[in-house]
Amino acid sequence: MGTGPERTRRKAKFGRLMTQFRTRVDPALTPEKLAKQLGVNRTTINRMEAGLTVPSRLLMNALLGFYNVSDEERAEAEQLWHDAKQPPATVSFEPAGGPPEFRSLYRAEWEASEVINLATQAIPGLLQTPDYVRALERAAGASALSDEPIDAEAAVRARQGRQQRLTGPDPITVRALIDQGVLRRLVGGAAVMSDQLNHLLRLSELPNVTLRVIPETAGAYGLMSGSVTMLHFSDPDDPAAVYLEYPGGGSWVEDRAAVNRFRRMLEGVEEVALSADETAELIRELLAELEEQ
Repeated sequence: MGTGPERTRRKAKFGRLMTQFRTRVDPALTPEKLAKQLGVNRTTINRMEAGLTVPSRLLMNALLGFYNVSDEERAEAEQLWHDAKQPPATVSFEPAGGPPEFRSLYRAEWEASEVINLATQAIPGLLQTPDYVRALERAAGASALSDEPIDAEAAVRARQGRQQRLTGPDPITVRALIDQGVLRRLVGGAAVMSDQLNHLLRLSELPNVTLRVIPETAGAYGLMSGSVTMLHFSDPDDPAAVYLEYPGGGSWVEDRAAVNRFRRMLEGVEEVALSADETAELIRELLAELEEQ
């Protein structure tokens, strides 16, 4: 069964520009009123402005004419329209049957310049080893949340595709805040977890990756009840966004006021987290404990 149109950042950027043009013409001109004047379905306008669909060139030209845009504005709109029509660059890295929210996160990671991960339940996906992924998928397959057979190897391939953003000519900057309990949980057993901890130490040596652990001694802290991902983009017209993950799906927070609240809460978490050097030392201590088991 199809999942319907999916929001992408390039569609959203085009949609925001068209929304700006509409409200500039008349702040009282709603999408419904505009659709009636143009003789189109109101959902066509709503979906376009929400970044879910891209209009035909004919409709785009009709809208730009109605908005009486300048030549420069028309050129900008046409470029964004062309960009929005292009298929996402990371489609091959996405699990075919995964929730659309997950797929949109993978695409956003590919376009982002920086990601801040707060991990309270599991190691962030960008930092997971294949065996750690397999262990998570086995656990998901045994739970009531799964209605279909789990393809662990497809999940591994998807993670490895995402992790290509950590290296290359323009790698993403990663700031990971990981609850100490996540590092102590023996996902997959001692051997798998030992390999995962060693992998974290290797990744922490990359100039674009910073790992900081929230120690158990920190006690309660804001956002400890769930995992949060904040993404920043190099384009100043592409604002930061927050992704909230939950079992079986996730949701986006893009309202600027709400994003700023999450930003402040993440800054509060950073205040109680260990430094990068202290984090590396703690991971080595945990590794030593595993070797003694």
